Amino acid sequence: YIDATADIALARSVGCAYALGRESRDEYGEPSAPAEPEFRLNGCTLCFNCRTGPSRVLLPHPAGPEGSSAHISQMPYGGYNVNLCLQLPGEVAWRMGPEQAREHLIRNIARRWPAVREAYGLNRFSIVQIAPRIGMREGPRLRARYVLTEHDHQRGGAGDHPDCVVWTDHAIDRHSHDGGCTETGNGPVGIPLRCLQPQEVENLLVASRGAGFSSLAASAARLQRTIMGLGEAAARAVAS
Repeated sequence: YIDATADIALARSVGCAYALGRESRDEYGEPSAPAEPEFRLNGCTLCFNCRTGPSRVLLPHPAGPEGSSAHISQMPYGGYNVNLCLQLPGEVAWRMGPEQAREHLIRNIARRWPAVREAYGLNRFSIVQIAPRIGMREGPRLRARYVLTEHDHQRGGAGDHPDCVVWTDHAIDRHSHDGGCTETGNGPVGIPLRCLQPQEVENLLVASRGAGFSSLAASAARLQRTIMGLGEAAARAVAS
C-alpha cells in the first residue's frame, strides 16, 4: 500500500507512530529546534490569480491594511499567481478546519490585496480566481525508519544513505513570525527510502509531505516537485 494522503490518513489509521508540531532540540539535536516541543505548524496560505480587467471574485469589505509581502509568479496566459506571506499559522488552521480557515483567508486577502497591488505595480489587475482549497504546508509526519532532519539539510548530498531515492533543493522555509529561510550550503539533500517506511508495518510506504521528516526538514521537503518524486520512488519500490 502507498499512503499518498497529505495527512497520512492510512498510516495513522493502522497505528503508525507520527509527530505533529515542532520537536524539541533534544529529540534530534537540531540547533534551530525549540528547547521544548511546540504545537506549531508551518503557516498555511490561500493562493489566487489576477489579471487585467474587471474582478470576477466578490471579496468581503476590507477591514484595514495588513502587510503587502507576497510571492508572485507569472502565469502562461499573462496574469499572475499571488501567494501572500504569513497569512495564517498552521496550527490555527488545523484547529479551525478547512472551511473556516478558508473563510478566514479570504478575509485576509480582502484586507491585503489593495496594499499588494500598490506594492507590486498591479493596480490594473483584478482577482479572477481563488484556489478552491487552502494550502497546508505541514501536518502529521511519520516517525519512519529514518527521519530526515536539519543535520541532513546542513550536510547536503546523499549523506550515508545508499537508499537515497529523491532530492530536495529547497531551503528550510518556515512561514511564521519566528521562522525564516535557510538555504542548504552544500547542494541538494538526498531523501532515503527509509523516510517512506513506517517502523510498524512492512507493506506500507508513505509518499507525501507526511513522510519521515522532522518539522524543520519538512519545511524544505514539502514542495510539490519533491513530493512527486516521493510518489514515483514509492511506485518503483512496489514494482521492483
